[in-house]
Amino acid sequence: MSVLVVWLVVIPSVLVLLLSTNHNDAGNSIIKAKITNTENGETIFTHAMQPLTESEYEKISIRLTSLSKSKDYVRINGKPYVVGESAERHGVLVQRSGSARYTRDYYGILAAAALARLYERGREIAVFGSHPPGDVKFREDLMKAVIGDWYIETGQHKTNFTVIYANTFDEPVGGLMNLLLTEDGQHYQYGNVGAGRSLVIDIGGFTTDWLAVNPGGEVDYSLAQSIPIGIQKVVTDFEESFRANHLEIVKDTPILPPAKVRQAIVNGFFEGGGRKYPCKE
Repeated sequence: MSVLVVWLVVIPSVLVLLLSTNHNDAGNSIIKAKITNTENGETIFTHAMQPLTESEYEKISIRLTSLSKSKDYVRINGKPYVVGESAERHGVLVQRSGSARYTRDYYGILAAAALARLYERGREIAVFGSHPPGDVKFREDLMKAVIGDWYIETGQHKTNFTVIYANTFDEPVGGLMNLLLTEDGQHYQYGNVGAGRSLVIDIGGFTTDWLAVNPGGEVDYSLAQSIPIGIQKVVTDFEESFRANHLEIVKDTPILPPAKVRQAIVNGFFEGGGRKYPCKE
């Protein structure tokens, strides 16, 4: 399940990058990226991004020893950022939704950060970006957000990528094809599904998308809708309910750590102050 998906096709290999605002285990906002023709070419990180000042970036990056955390601190086209779970600890996050996502300083930055995690060397890339059916009118913005040069620095490592081509498709179609086709995309693994008429329901972070598909995979655009409700509403409702039932422990905590909120939804208890608070209800 996801709201925003980007497929990056690397010449000659293929990279699939899904920029999503939720995860299928309780609404964890994530970025997923995968190189389809390798066994281990995959990365996942929390959908969060914050610009940093030069002094913040220098102070933190020179002290990082964990390779996984160093990937969170990147300089992209000369500007420092923190992405992933580390970004959630740098103040209040403003997570964009709808058409506001399709900009070079947001969509483009997250895509570039994913590339930096997957490749040791730069290269030319073509981008296939998916969108909710209701965002088809913003497809030009999505493509413009990624086309061009990306100069990326993580620690002492520097790489250059050039996006030379971009195109888009409806996100629910990608979800259906993921079910129908084999890993190489050339054969059917569940041909009986493709033989009938299908309704794809894609529950995302900020939208729920509906798309009808005719036998053989042809999209029926007479039934293509995006409804503005998703998993993020579940997370918000959970946090409000938890606060109402635990007033004493949250009264001095204006913001609950997002990672702990997600884990509480999954595990049924919230960890804080050295204690575990049951919250299954």
